[in-house]
Amino acid sequence: MAIRLYHWNTQLSQSLQVYLHGWEVCLRNRLSAFLAWKYSTSEWAFNTKLLRSLPGKDEAKIREAIKRQTDLRGKGYVTTAAVVADLSAGIWVSLLSKACEIPLAMRGTPGGNLYRIFPNARNSSRDEYWSKCDRILSVRNRVAHYEPVLHLALPEIFDEMQTVLGAMCATTQEFFEVASDFPSVFGNRPKLIPAAVENAAAQCAAL
Repeated sequence: MAIRLYHWNTQLSQSLQVYLHGWEVCLRNRLSAFLAWKYSTSEWAFNTKLLRSLPGKDEAKIREAIKRQTDLRGKGYVTTAAVVADLSAGIWVSLLSKACEIPLAMRGTPGGNLYRIFPNARNSSRDEYWSKCDRILSVRNRVAHYEPVLHLALPEIFDEMQTVLGAMCATTQEFFEVASDFPSVFGNRPKLIPAAVENAAAQCAAL
């Protein structure tokens, strides 16, 4: 039973990774394009006004990424594109948080900056999309660190990934919907007694 559950967990993680890939790359590209628009420069990572307006932890992450890329390239020119690729998923979600609402004018009103990142979103708020992305980030980190995911409400989370990705780019969402086999993998759960599944999932969650 334990081996079957472990195997299923790895299959679930693999199937989710496909959509997580699309979500993270699309989110960082959307936010990077938004920052380039807002600060009128494609090299926004070096914009002092932007960096000073961000929460301390986010400013520090960008400066650390710049330093890593500078050390890596020696005298070579470091671009914002290199910094974007260096940054972790967490900072992009953080830029949607309440702490960045005022400096980035991330209001959920029609015509607000939220819709420059989620152009297909309608009647939605910054808090709603931050909350969705924060839950997705949590799953992303569990998958990346090979932790149990089978005890999570995965169908609901998968729906959120579809919603968020579709709000950013409908074409990208359609591609990853075809590429992902999560629905079939989730449907092939081990046929065990419900109580046994719940107990095993609870034990996995406690690891």
